[in-house]
Amino acid sequence: MRRATRVIAMIIGIGLAGSCYTEVDYPYVAGPDLAYVSPGVEVVAGYDYPVFFVDGLYWLWWDGFWYSSPFWNHGWRWPREVPPRIHGIAHPESYARFRAAPGYGVRHAAGYSARPTPGFGPHPTHFVAPAMRGARR
Repeated sequence: MRRATRVIAMIIGIGLAGSCYTEVDYPYVAGPDLAYVSPGVEVVAGYDYPVFFVDGLYWLWWDGFWYSSPFWNHGWRWPREVPPRIHGIAHPESYARFRAAPGYGVRHAAGYSARPTPGFGPHPTHFVAPAMRGARR
């Protein structure tokens, strides 16, 4: 009887230990300011790189090619198609460090928690350039 009680106590102890809950506080990355460029197109204001926001995605002009991401500072992927509103921007490089004129339409975009992404590690809080297009095989 004593042995059965010990076994039950061990099972309960292991079960409780396995269900411990730990709360991790991930850093919050504030969203950028977006300035109106044209209907449906906004640019990340004051950013060192020409990053635009169109249809829920950020678009980066880098090394002569367009890249897209759900984040304005990392996660860049080379898309198969570029929306006409983005493709039609003349001299996108001129929008780096863009400053909106006083009274110009600027809004603050949503931020995100910099929690790790499975298989990708933690989200950086700084700009991470995409791989060079010419290096693709």
